[in-house]
Amino acid sequence: MSASLRPIAARRRRSHNGQHGFTLVVAVFLITALAVLGLFMVSISGTQHQTTMLAGLGAQGFYAARAGAEWAVYRALNGASCNTTFAAGTLAGSMGDYTVSVSCTSTTHSVAGDPSFTVWSVTSTAVRGVLGERDHVARTLTISFTDAM
Repeated sequence: MSASLRPIAARRRRSHNGQHGFTLVVAVFLITALAVLGLFMVSISGTQHQTTMLAGLGAQGFYAARAGAEWAVYRALNGASCNTTFAAGTLAGSMGDYTVSVSCTSTTHSVAGDPSFTVWSVTSTAVRGVLGERDHVARTLTISFTDAM
């Protein structure tokens, strides 16, 4: 029987020998590549979310420390003690998770012919969470002010 008279199916079988499974290899490669790309995107998304969350907590910590410092300025200028610690839950709103410690020192100065004046130095520290944990935040703010006119 000549080659032109052989059935078409037999010619196809012979021409495709050695190529069986090639499509399967390509499909497995594409699925693996897409899975790796998907995992990478999920990882980047998680990192971005955590970075944004920590930036927000840092800003809240700064404002909690600032609130403590402003409280100390008010107390000092009105003749009261300005050393204290606000336990977590004492401050209102989103700053309730922070423990704020405020300490202040003062020195009195006088210049010949002028009334004496006082200079205060206030350090306010806001802390949230436990050191070493993911959501730990600590911010310290130091200010100096005087009652001189």
